[in-house]
Amino acid sequence: MVPPFVKKFDFRGIFNKDIKGVDAYYLGLAVAQAIPLKKVLIGWDTRDASKHLALHFMAALQEKNVIVKYMDKCPIDYVTAGAAVFDFDLSVMFTGSHNPWDWTGLLMHTKGGDCVQGELVTKIVEYYYEAQKTTRHLDDERANPANFTNFYPELETVYAARIKELIPLEKIKPYTVLVDVGDGSGSRSLTLLETLLPQVKFSRIHDRTIYNGASSHIADPSKIASMEELMQKIRHGAYNAGFAFDSDADRVLAVDEKGNYLNGSYLGSAMAESFIKLGISHKTMGYSVDCGPSLPNALGSF
Repeated sequence: MVPPFVKKFDFRGIFNKDIKGVDAYYLGLAVAQAIPLKKVLIGWDTRDASKHLALHFMAALQEKNVIVKYMDKCPIDYVTAGAAVFDFDLSVMFTGSHNPWDWTGLLMHTKGGDCVQGELVTKIVEYYYEAQKTTRHLDDERANPANFTNFYPELETVYAARIKELIPLEKIKPYTVLVDVGDGSGSRSLTLLETLLPQVKFSRIHDRTIYNGASSHIADPSKIASMEELMQKIRHGAYNAGFAFDSDADRVLAVDEKGNYLNGSYLGSAMAESFIKLGISHKTMGYSVDCGPSLPNALGSF
């Protein structure tokens, strides 16, 4: 038996249909049994459903004496970067990602950045069913942010320092940029960029604190239809470029100064070339198969 929210690399589905708070609680108990955990970093996007699941998951970990730190309405990169730098045993992002607003769930990475997959998923599912049979569900009072530690202050100090190490910020020209925040959590990282790049003027659309049925569009920049508003505003305004996030800001697509859509493969190739020219020492780069051949072809020329 496999619960409806179990996917290949994550646990995700339609909230209150495929996955509920009680499921997140039992998953928390199961994960704590399947993986040796001392401290865990958790974040969630701007969906109320994501926060609901996250708090129930966190309460289950706390019952198992796991130290839990969290970030509210954050980009997923904050979670994965923070977990690596501060040596957390597990990082968990609660998000529906590019899916419609009523989707949510959790994406987990173990120490070292590996996805939870394969036999580990099988083990977690077994423990999930065991927890259902043997443990009474918690009351919502224990799923309270006040019971846990907000990790934003520690993370953003280190994150900003890392960006300064990687990129010569002072060489970036005084551009004017329009950003579709995607009704999502990219707002926080964009605010940090505004601090680091005072010479760049950022304007925003769809910068909402909650992603729900009232949101005006699906936050999925990989679909050109979701980029139309941004493209039109670029064409009729004085902007040098435009960018668009999905709801957890791990998808970022671009529009040039003429309002032309730049696909992910083209954008990734340009970014890779820039980092190589900057002399970044890392020699290994991962990319999605969705990128097509242009990214590895571009890297192969260096």
